[in-house]
Amino acid sequence: DYSFRGDHLLAAIRNLTTISFLFVPVIQPGNFVSRVALIPSGNDVAFYGVSYLTTSLPLVDRHGREESLKNRLIAMADWLKTRLVAAAQ
Repeated sequence: DYSFRGDHLLAAIRNLTTISFLFVPVIQPGNFVSRVALIPSGNDVAFYGVSYLTTSLPLVDRHGREESLKNRLIAMADWLKTRLVAAAQ
């Protein structure tokens, strides 16, 4: 879902299907969410993102999950940067 709030753009991205680990369903649809805000500032764009998930199973590898969420946000920021640079040319 995308929404424009006058001075910034918001995006909310959710998983549409169940996410499984070794054939065990761990995250139900809609329970893995990334929220991103894009705020123009002169010639720059501030990017702020957060990801979270809800699961019924304990997360044994918390560090790995945190790294995964960080990587997802970095990928989104890189994708946005590529699009903004192309649009500016």
